Amino acid sequence: MGYRSDVAIAVAMVSKEDMDELMSVYALNLFVQKENLLPSWEIGEYEGAWVAMYTSEDVKWYGTYDDVKGFEALTKLAESFWEERSIPYAYRFIRIGEEDNDIEISCHESDCGGHDDNRGDELSDLLADALYVSRSVNNDITLTAHNDNN
Repeated sequence: MGYRSDVAIAVAMVSKEDMDELMSVYALNLFVQKENLLPSWEIGEYEGAWVAMYTSEDVKWYGTYDDVKGFEALTKLAESFWEERSIPYAYRFIRIGEEDNDIEISCHESDCGGHDDNRGDELSDLLADALYVSRSVNNDITLTAHNDNN
């Protein structure tokens, strides 16, 4: 069966036009085409930003797998859009493994150093507020009192 994880990836862009261009270039990626990954992304507007979101539960997530390479390609592409053309972006990746302490979180946003533009930071804050790990205790125990005086 193998080790399984729950995974979420979100990439945020400032405008629909930027997101459309990002996804058009992403669709040309060899792994994206081979594994037919484009339909796996949910894309829409969220609090004034455009977000591409991928989520999956109980999935084998190994960096050597072609589908994983394809999913991770979107974050790398967003970063190259910033480096080559100064298009602001942010991404957030969360993977929760089967073990209690196996949680991986990574995030990155366009570096606004030297720019009067803090949109990458704003996008990163938006994703951090919306996509996070939350642990809680569930209690389904119902106790019945016993009287020892019988």
